[in-house]
Amino acid sequence: MREQGFTLMEILVVIALIGAMAAFAYPRLGDAITKQNVRSARGAVVGMLAKARGTAIQRGARTSLIFKNDTLFVQSVHPVTGVVQRVGNFEDLRSRYGVDIEPTYDTCAYDPRGIGMEAADLTVMVTKGAYSATIVVNAVGRVIQ
Repeated sequence: MREQGFTLMEILVVIALIGAMAAFAYPRLGDAITKQNVRSARGAVVGMLAKARGTAIQRGARTSLIFKNDTLFVQSVHPVTGVVQRVGNFEDLRSRYGVDIEPTYDTCAYDPRGIGMEAADLTVMVTKGAYSATIVVNAVGRVIQ
């Protein structure tokens, strides 16, 4: 009578094959996660730019997106009283995605009509490891992807 099942040698061979396949897949998985973090951080920056522009139009006030140590926040200046208000929350992209943010300027300002107030293009580099993404905001305030 023949018993059914696997021998110890067959199980060890299968475990060794699974380990070898995982060793080849792991670096690619790490690269994919890094790429996704850069893309997500880029999307967050573009979203914050849209939030700053939308807030300027909605409130009819000068609004700026402030870049400070890989942290972004939107602040608005009341047109009558001149009171500065922070709009929404801080976005700390380094702790959230592990990326570095390198803008050419510390602010991106919009006038009450939602038009950019900068004299030159703003370029924001989002980097992590060997991967990077670039966001360009032209002098009128339009995001060029």
